[in-house]
Amino acid sequence: MITEDKCNAEKVVEFIQKIRKKYLDKNIIIVLDNAKYNHANYTTVYAELCGVELFFLPSYSPNLNLIERLWKFTKKKLVHNKYYEKFGQFVEKVKYHFENLGEHKKELVDILNKKFEIMEAV
Repeated sequence: MITEDKCNAEKVVEFIQKIRKKYLDKNIIIVLDNAKYNHANYTTVYAELCGVELFFLPSYSPNLNLIERLWKFTKKKLVHNKYYEKFGQFVEKVKYHFENLGEHKKELVDILNKKFEIMEAV
């Protein structure tokens, strides 16, 4: 889902609805971080009613969360030193990027692996 809105429990439920609708006869497990909207009663009850399992990553472990690595890569490709005149231009670049991740296969294989990134304590 691409939206200008901030993420909240309603957006997560909307996402769960779309996933459930697309995969009606499948078991669905969604891996989530520990954002408050992911743990919201509205989100968890809705997921349970839809037969969708929510799996939460351990707290404070971004190095285990592959999506964080993908976001970092994506921001580097789409945001760093880039300017978009209109939001629609940015949306189109984001769509193209995710629809064509295969163009970056070599780079992604290096960062989306089972090796854990060691993070220094602050």
